[in-house]
Amino acid sequence: MQSASHRALAWIGVATGLLVGACSAGNYEITDCDAATANLTTDVCNKFNTDPNSCMPYQCDRTTSRCIQVARDWDRDGYPDSRCGGMDCDDRDPKITGGADGACSCKIAGTTCSAGQGACKRFASYNCQNNVAVCPALAAQPDDWRATPYGDAPNSYSSEDWSCDGNVERACCYVNTNGTRICQPCTQQASLCTGDVTAVCTSLCSAMNGNATACQAAAPKMVTCNTGICGSRVAICYCTVGNFLTNPCNLQKATEDKLHCR
Repeated sequence: MQSASHRALAWIGVATGLLVGACSAGNYEITDCDAATANLTTDVCNKFNTDPNSCMPYQCDRTTSRCIQVARDWDRDGYPDSRCGGMDCDDRDPKITGGADGACSCKIAGTTCSAGQGACKRFASYNCQNNVAVCPALAAQPDDWRATPYGDAPNSYSSEDWSCDGNVERACCYVNTNGTRICQPCTQQASLCTGDVTAVCTSLCSAMNGNATACQAAAPKMVTCNTGICGSRVAICYCTVGNFLTNPCNLQKATEDKLHCR
């Protein structure tokens, strides 16, 4: 039969063993921690950390759900902080890890990106795919000629290369009888830069006196002030034959537009 003193010593031994088993690095260990915790701030193991900048803080182990000291992984994405020797260049964002090569290209996720040049250019935002920043923008063919002067290129680009082929295409445009907008190259006439459109068109028609076929062509005669400047004045001249003896070519209608570019 054990004496009271022997029983007391036995209880002390058991208690000591339990205490040792419940201690970790001089701190009383928390029995369980949440391995799925979102970050170190919400990790119950963080109460053991005295230095908020430590590269070896206590964190909840994903396998054992116990507090262990391990390389800092604040955002719990499985990649240690780059300043602590890991590859995660943004340890506060679980979407950015640095990946195997430590490139951390997803750092630019959400910023603007583009594809194509000139009027073919289209915009989007970088997104993160397998830790690689990917631009989902796709270059698109430009719109056809637009009616608004100086507003041909989308996104307010000053580039006149609408088709992105390295060539500037300029044209004078008119609307035919069925409402279709037709654009074609046109010649330059300097007098239009300062002169009246009606006067310029009258001169164009008169130059075709005696040539009824040319005078009454379905398409109008068009000239521009300067073929090298987008938005330059354009004269759209419709002519008609006055009589059938001398076939004078007279002005029927004169309108003004702007030189369109793409």
